[in-house]
Amino acid sequence: MRILEGTYPLKDRRLSLTVSQNLEFGETPTWLHLTGVNGLGKTSFIEKILIPALKDQKVPFLYLGQDFRTQLYTLKALLAVSGKDGVRNNIPGLLSQWVHQNHHARVFILDEFDKYPDHTRHIFKISRDFIRTYVAVSHLDKPMQPGAPFDARTLEFREISGEGPLLQVGIEESTPW
Repeated sequence: MRILEGTYPLKDRRLSLTVSQNLEFGETPTWLHLTGVNGLGKTSFIEKILIPALKDQKVPFLYLGQDFRTQLYTLKALLAVSGKDGVRNNIPGLLSQWVHQNHHARVFILDEFDKYPDHTRHIFKISRDFIRTYVAVSHLDKPMQPGAPFDARTLEFREISGEGPLLQVGIEESTPW
């Protein structure tokens, strides 16, 4: 998967994201940590740039968004409709079933990952055989990662300019931790 360097205006957010270099994710297992203060467009980057790029390049992915609880209700409903509602009140079981049903995915996006309940961490064990890239938004300096053999990389979101009609944010790959 590839995201080209350049500026991506997000007018609905009054935000402009500048990617300083091409971002490439291949078969090398990668843990990509998105970091920066609130309001700098990390989720917008995921939803307006990363996910459309994955769709365009036909890369299958899983996405757990910021509102983790709401997504759990959605997962429960989807599994119930498909006749697999036996894990209705068991969050680890629910996530396991959802991940296993999507074993074709290659990218797993975890937004606001540091706010997920601890008992969701098992998703790494059950997905690391097929996921090539984990993308995690976290406010922690060193968020938990799936471990070896994943190469840890960080994309840091920094305000470039708050002048004018748009907030300009630079996205740079920083030194791995």
